[in-house]
Amino acid sequence: PPPGSLRRLNRAIDERLRSLDKKRREGEFLASGGRAKLTSPIFEDSGGGPSAQYQAPPAVPVHDSMSSLLLYNHIQGDWSSHASNATYNVALVFGKRLVRDQITVEYASRIRTLARMFKEEPLFRPSLVCFCGSTGPGNHVSDADAGYIFFRHMCEAQGISLEGVSIYIDAESKNEGEAIKLVSAEVRKNYLPGWLNNSPAEVEIKHDFGGPGMPKKQKKVSVHFSLVSTEYHLCNLNDVHSRSPRQSLLKPIEVLQDSRKDANAGPFGSAFQRSSVFEEEDDDNMPYSAYDEEPGFNRRKKVSQSKGQAVHGVVETSWSFQYATYPFLYAQDDAIAFLGKCFLLGEELTPLLANMKGVVDQKEFFQRDNYLMLASIRRSLVSHVERLHSKRTELKQSLKEYSKGGSNRGPSKATTTQNVVVTLEGALLSLGRCVDLVRPAGLLVSSVSRGDWTRALRALEKSMAEIRRSCDPDRPLRPTEWGKLVDDEAATLDIGAEMMRPNRYGDIRWVIENMADGDISSVNAKGGHQDDDLIVFGDE
Repeated sequence: PPPGSLRRLNRAIDERLRSLDKKRREGEFLASGGRAKLTSPIFEDSGGGPSAQYQAPPAVPVHDSMSSLLLYNHIQGDWSSHASNATYNVALVFGKRLVRDQITVEYASRIRTLARMFKEEPLFRPSLVCFCGSTGPGNHVSDADAGYIFFRHMCEAQGISLEGVSIYIDAESKNEGEAIKLVSAEVRKNYLPGWLNNSPAEVEIKHDFGGPGMPKKQKKVSVHFSLVSTEYHLCNLNDVHSRSPRQSLLKPIEVLQDSRKDANAGPFGSAFQRSSVFEEEDDDNMPYSAYDEEPGFNRRKKVSQSKGQAVHGVVETSWSFQYATYPFLYAQDDAIAFLGKCFLLGEELTPLLANMKGVVDQKEFFQRDNYLMLASIRRSLVSHVERLHSKRTELKQSLKEYSKGGSNRGPSKATTTQNVVVTLEGALLSLGRCVDLVRPAGLLVSSVSRGDWTRALRALEKSMAEIRRSCDPDRPLRPTEWGKLVDDEAATLDIGAEMMRPNRYGDIRWVIENMADGDISSVNAKGGHQDDDLIVFGDE
């Protein structure tokens, strides 16, 4: 405004404050998993209006998956926020593929998270604990069975009682989608009837569809699922659920829930009764897309009286995320940290993969922020490949030493510097094809044919498969790491424990000489541990 125009100045200040307030609210909306619209104020330049000369894609705030997950837990609440005498907690541990029939470091970190909840939270007593995962190629033990055995061993070592806790082992699910589906079916068939009978909560029924003889009240129960896994895995579940609801793997949990708007719809109005009262219609063998039905859709198929008493009730479901930190991202060994970062970049493409599958199946539109994320991840992979081609040899030497680990290493086969370079370059090539094919839709300049969407999806799947195959630094758990509630950083991160063990207790030669002289107190002063810490197994 011109000098001296106080009214115009006040109007400009008010407009600027309103613009900043809109940006703040939009940022909170994005942090909670929402999607930005083209008219969103975040697309405005720093001057407060659209930039006419700016040709590149607008600077969209980076979608922080971890912040979105933490915000969800904060708003919706974890298991403690839902604790009541009418709430039953179900803990679900997602399995990770065994390596030569052995629990891996990452899988162990997930199970340790559950064990720490039992140990550190006296009120945490889930009614049901579920372990999921089928038998992988080349293995003879299912992921679920091995995880449960490891969990029981840890409970015995830490003095954790499982009295009153039911265990369900799902040794059939091949992925997290099947795991949630089978666990939900198990809860629906074998646990909900008893929980409803024992629940003290009741809800008033306003509509009497069954005549004057039908009850005016129904039992009500709440089921809370505590989903336990690694942080990146849970972030992907949360992102896909909030950004691509039709592709959400959490939909079977929602199917259990009786919507509040249908709470008064009579004895046949809830999702629980749709799946439990009419239990002859078993949808366990139906394709996963069957859960894309509209919330009000009912399929009724009566059961014979010989199948047991039909239980009517209202079911409310909720879930929270209990995450374990990815153990390899900040490893001291350059090779492990490098592979871990590459592996996480590949996993961050999962929400994009779900969105593109929905586009190919014509279930949803392509999300522009996914295109920006795809371009960003590709740039990050380019920088990692450039590190391998740089003149500095520390990373190459570290990868070379890592490849000599042989049987001590994890699922990544023949991990060598050359193999990693070839894999990442191939992944970059596939991602480049994907970016080129979806760029018109990502920049909102043109449409993309269905054939190009299919080719882009195949290129994305190929890139993610290559990264998973060669860049996963996970490895089998050592015998000395069993029973520990907290990860031993030096051992867990696999940073040359055999070479570092003398330094762990100080200079080993100095220790031996002082032990021979009978001076044990000076050993601990030099940096060693107490005598009981020198024992390899804590229970011996």
